[in-house]
Amino acid sequence: MNSVPTHGLAADLFAVLDAHGHHCHDDAARGAAIALLGDVLDAYEGRINSARLSRTEGGAQ
Repeated sequence: MNSVPTHGLAADLFAVLDAHGHHCHDDAARGAAIALLGDVLDAYEGRINSARLSRTEGGAQ
């Protein structure tokens, strides 16, 4: 487990999010998104069946 997303995948994903009106709060938020993207990759490739991670209430918009 613990896949590491490529730079290209992360850049493409952020471009899609920006195009749909979502914007990164700061570098820490971008780093957290990249770490979570590793969980998405593991789920997508069948290595995990659930990514139940703690979330903050009222997170940055």
